[in-house]
Amino acid sequence: MSSITAPTCRSASIPTRCLRTSSASPRRHRNLQWREEFAARGQAFELTAGKAVYVPVKAPHWVRNGPEVSVSLSITWQSEWAYREQYARAMNGMLRRFGLDPASPKRYPHQNHAKSLAWRAIDKAKRVVTR
Repeated sequence: MSSITAPTCRSASIPTRCLRTSSASPRRHRNLQWREEFAARGQAFELTAGKAVYVPVKAPHWVRNGPEVSVSLSITWQSEWAYREQYARAMNGMLRRFGLDPASPKRYPHQNHAKSLAWRAIDKAKRVVTR
C-alpha cells in the first residue's frame, strides 16, 4: 500500500517563494522541493493495487511507499503556455540576482512573451559564447 499527500487545490496551494526557488533555470530539474508546510494544505490518500490519484500541474505531492513493491507513473505534457511561464520564471531569477524585484509571471502566455523571449535570447547567447 502507498500513501500520497497532495494539495486540495491547484497551484494556489504553492507559495510563490517556493515556485521562485524551483524554477531558477529551465536546465535544472523542475521538481519542487517538498516542505512540511504543504502537508497542512493537502489530503492523504491510501492507495491499493489498481487505484490512482490525479495530481494537478505544479501541485506538490509526496508519496510514501509501504513494504511492498510500488510503481509510480507520472505523465507530463509541456505546452507553449508552460514553456513561456518557465522561461519567464527563469528570467525573473536572473533579474533577482541583479538585485531587481520583477513581477511574477502572469496567468496567460501572451502576458509572459517579452520575458520568455528575453530569457531565450540570453540563454542562447550564453550557450554560443561558452562553446
